[in-house]
Amino acid sequence: MEKQKKVLVGLVVTLMKLNSVEVVVKMSHLHERVRMEKISEWVKFLQDLVPGCNKVTGKAVMLVEINYVQSL
Repeated sequence: MEKQKKVLVGLVVTLMKLNSVEVVVKMSHLHERVRMEKISEWVKFLQDLVPGCNKVTGKAVMLVEINYVQSL
C-alpha cells in the first residue's frame, strides 16, 4: 500500500507539470498498468488453484485449466 501511495504522489506532481493532452496520455498509461497488475494477480490466483500450474503456460493450456477449476 505504501508503494501505491508513493506512485500516486509522484503521479500527481508529474500531472501538475503537464498540459491536458499529456495528462490524458499519462492517466491512460496508469490505467493500463493497473489493469495489467490486476490481470496478473488473477492469473497467479488461478495458477495456485490448479495443481502443478505454477509455470508460464500458453492460452490453450490456461483454458484447459480454467475448465478444470470450473468442473470442481
